[in-house]
Amino acid sequence: MATIKNMPLRHLSSLGGCTRHCGKRYITIVSTSGPKENSGIEKGPSKNDFSIVEQLQRYKNTFPEDKGATKSINEYLHHRKTGNIKELRLGIKYSSAKVAHSSRIIEAILAEPLAAGNQEWLRDIAQRDRSKNATFRFSQEVNVDEETNTFSIPSSMLSAEIRPVFSEILGAPEQLQDIELVELNESTESCVLELLVTDSVIVSGERANAVVVDNSEYTKASLQKSPVSFSKFTPSQNTIKLDSSLYLEAVEAFLKHDTKATDTFVSGLQNSNIYELQKLLSWYSRPSVTQRLLLNDIVSRVEANNYEVENDLPEHIISQFRTDAHGELQRDFEPNLAFFFKRKLPWWKLYLKNDNVEYELKDYFSKNFMNKTIEAYGYTRGRIVTSLQNQNGQKPTENFENPIYDLRQSVIEDRISAEIQPQVYARITQALLFYQVPLTAIAFLAYWHFDFTANAALALTSLGIVVGFNHVSKHWTKLQKKWRQVLYNDIRECIEGPCQNQLSKELAWQLNQRNLRNKVRSATLESLHQERNGINISS
Repeated sequence: MATIKNMPLRHLSSLGGCTRHCGKRYITIVSTSGPKENSGIEKGPSKNDFSIVEQLQRYKNTFPEDKGATKSINEYLHHRKTGNIKELRLGIKYSSAKVAHSSRIIEAILAEPLAAGNQEWLRDIAQRDRSKNATFRFSQEVNVDEETNTFSIPSSMLSAEIRPVFSEILGAPEQLQDIELVELNESTESCVLELLVTDSVIVSGERANAVVVDNSEYTKASLQKSPVSFSKFTPSQNTIKLDSSLYLEAVEAFLKHDTKATDTFVSGLQNSNIYELQKLLSWYSRPSVTQRLLLNDIVSRVEANNYEVENDLPEHIISQFRTDAHGELQRDFEPNLAFFFKRKLPWWKLYLKNDNVEYELKDYFSKNFMNKTIEAYGYTRGRIVTSLQNQNGQKPTENFENPIYDLRQSVIEDRISAEIQPQVYARITQALLFYQVPLTAIAFLAYWHFDFTANAALALTSLGIVVGFNHVSKHWTKLQKKWRQVLYNDIRECIEGPCQNQLSKELAWQLNQRNLRNKVRSATLESLHQERNGINISS
């Protein structure tokens, strides 16, 4: 049975029917080919559905930092779940503000010079707010929402029903999607597929499904039946040369001069290469192609998420830390601490400083306690984490401390107060009570009651003082040497024990995570390749 439908004049030749200009922008034609139906059948999950879905979910959970892959995975899973997608959200973004200002690609895609009322809504589009994103949807009735910068217009490129399908070039489509076109002036929205518009072939590594080089330089002419230059099946990024300004000038000339500008309009159609862009959009609007492109993007992102790890890291980094730590202890810490006790805290200064001995030591250790080792531990752990971070994407949940720093804090906050200061009090008190005060008292009594001479009493008093000083000197020298030796051994044990154990534990955790994540990544790639090979695309 023949069917009647309204079509823009620019697309009539593709139907093989007779076309006449009847004084209207739309004319009625008769087609015996039957209505264009959406032949796509909503699919249920195949036997591989659950494996690929679960694998992609696992990848998302394992690599939460891979935002780009997560976005594409979400889009793909949505397409796969719903099966018969009705609308494709396609983004147009610009490589620079200069390109955004000069390019007229949006108007070139949407222009309908033979459709009634086109001039008015095309003018509205040209005057849109460029400071925020603009959305363009298909509608039989024109509606412009300036607040949201949304345009509902009867542009054939947005409609699955009346968009040219270029079947002779691209093959008969299994089904088509409406296109919701989004001009991405802000990075606040997400689109399923994206085109990057630039004025130069050289683009700085920005990801997009295709690059449109839009400038007034030489552009190869194309016709409706010209073979496409873009790649339909390979995952490589397509590049199209376009002269949107040339095409819009031809459209404006036709709107102004009507059929008198037919030659100018046809020339603009062919020489601007707008047909090539229309073919690309028609190709991308096929659900199976959309899925294939999303899979290509996921595969490329997963493959890119593969950073090398230093080969000598497990063998070298921890042993180097231990060597450097022992070196600092022997070369710097031990001789410097011995010199400090000799110069700042000799036995006779205990009488002068007394209560301040504790604060003197705390001040010294706060500035001079294995500083290089404390810093080296943090650097070594940070190097382990960061060198594997690109693959692991997360840090262990357990909180790894710095053992050598903890030892320092223990010495400053507890051990000096408990082990040094009480001994200072005790030795000075013992010298006074056991030697200096008793002998001084005896000398005084002997002088007054036993006829000791003044010289003899003074000598006895001096003896008591000297013996007391000797007691303090002997015990202080022995105490501080023994205390320092214990501290040195504690530092050695800390280096060989907690420090090495914590670093080894961190390294083991990170390497284990890397291995687990690599397995997930490999399994995901295998599932993706199987899934991509299973998609049937008509051509």
